[in-house]
Amino acid sequence: MQASKIGDSVKVLADLGFKNIELSGGTRFYPEYESDLDLLKNEYDLNFRCHNYFPPPRLPFVLNLASLDEEVRAASVSNIIEAIRLSRKYADNKIGLHSGFYIDIKNNEIGKKIGIRSTYDKKDADNIFYQEFSAIAESAMDIEFYLENNVVSSANYKTYNQQNVFMLTSKDDHMEMSKHINFKCLFDVAHLKVSCKTLSLNYKEQFNYFINISDYVHISDNNSLADQNSALAPNGEIVSLLRSVDLTAKDFTLEIYSGIADVKQAFLILEGLIHA
Repeated sequence: MQASKIGDSVKVLADLGFKNIELSGGTRFYPEYESDLDLLKNEYDLNFRCHNYFPPPRLPFVLNLASLDEEVRAASVSNIIEAIRLSRKYADNKIGLHSGFYIDIKNNEIGKKIGIRSTYDKKDADNIFYQEFSAIAESAMDIEFYLENNVVSSANYKTYNQQNVFMLTSKDDHMEMSKHINFKCLFDVAHLKVSCKTLSLNYKEQFNYFINISDYVHISDNNSLADQNSALAPNGEIVSLLRSVDLTAKDFTLEIYSGIADVKQAFLILEGLIHA
């Protein structure tokens, strides 16, 4: 659910009866955002979880722990420290973060076609990411940190001449990253759908790998070409794959931007799959 103020988004969902709400990006900073959340949590008995780009920074930027720009990296660490503080305040021990990028993305490019610019050296960016993530994880042992698989669209892959400028977009990426840092995976089924199309990977095979290693899953759908946060198709490929696996003991977030009716429908579909 998107609105310019996080309090407005949360209230809409709370009024519909949703109790467990993931706080994510797409909203602007305003001084009262935390007090708004406190009031809504108490009034509706809500549970909150922090996800990437939350809390909203005073000056918008794209969080990137793999950045070789020290200012971007410092701002990223600072934002995650705030997310840790809020997670502790709201008694949730999980935080979802996007894996890094081999470029710095502009705020108006999130989820869209990215402009051409110089890329970071992959090895240098990987090492910086591993160092920063490990330092954060070690400083907050009471928090479980989840890294979300990124999405590489066909358009962005072509822009960079078939160079993947995103970390963690496939099974092989996950296996390699796991050699260097200890982390849990936040599995975004829609991100993977696009990445598999772009990279010519078998979606079912990749899906089965990620669903079996993750207990935290983001749900939406798309046309396989771009991350659209579309409604979940009842007879679509994603629902079919979800139906084929054990979904118990997992947390799910619906990341659907096509309207409240689609969110409610997806909730009922997923509830049916979990309790089938």
